[in-house]
Amino acid sequence: MSVALLAVPAAAQAADAEFHVTALVERDDAGKPVPHEIRPGESAPVTLGVGNRNDTEFAGGVLVNIRVLNDLNLPREFTNCYYYKDSNLDGAWCQIDQTLEPGGRYQLARFQVALEAKQTEKPGAIIFRWYPKSYGEGQGGIHGLALRDGDKQRPPAPGADGVLLLESRDLPVPADPNPLGFAYVKVITPSTPPTEPSSPSEPTTPATSASASVPPAAGAGAGTGDDGGLPLTGTNTATILGVGALLLLAGAVVAVVARRPRTRFTA
Repeated sequence: MSVALLAVPAAAQAADAEFHVTALVERDDAGKPVPHEIRPGESAPVTLGVGNRNDTEFAGGVLVNIRVLNDLNLPREFTNCYYYKDSNLDGAWCQIDQTLEPGGRYQLARFQVALEAKQTEKPGAIIFRWYPKSYGEGQGGIHGLALRDGDKQRPPAPGADGVLLLESRDLPVPADPNPLGFAYVKVITPSTPPTEPSSPSEPTTPATSASASVPPAAGAGAGTGDDGGLPLTGTNTATILGVGALLLLAGAVVAVVARRPRTRFTA
């Protein structure tokens, strides 16, 4: 039994050595991977591709191991993938039975990643590696590989929404072909919405004073005191003016009486 276990990795390595495929991603004019935009709490499509570097032979079915870290997650979609977790790693082993034509280039159709709504750490790269279909032989296929790589307390499980397939895509081939690839995301933080302008307040009607204004008396210096002080207005002003008039009248009477000749009475 131990001999068989030792022989499995050797057979897998031999098959991998004959595996002429390379990982492909979108690249800019400088040859650098193009990051895919994603918003917190949402999913976004990501290009994970594969190319057959052999121009004369077909490549049979392939396996792909996809891993994301931190706040990135893999939606549990595809029935031909087993999804597993290990600490902050979220992974999937998928088996695709399509044949890759000589020189053919492809991408995973409908593949997406999801970002947690409350992002706490910068998402790492999306790591994916292609293997020949024979790599899973003797290891329980993709289920056994997911058991091997995942947390033993959380058994892996397949998805439930269709099959993951390859579709043709003319992706650039890197200068150093390798079955191991890296794709990246760019987190787009929603801008803060502009503050709603406050509704115009209703014009305030000034409270009516308990004392109604009284027009100034004629000749009273256009409503100001003779000494240049505060304007004389209101009920108090009227009262003061009335008292002043009475005093002036009383003074005039006294003056008239004082001017009258006294009548002398002789007995």
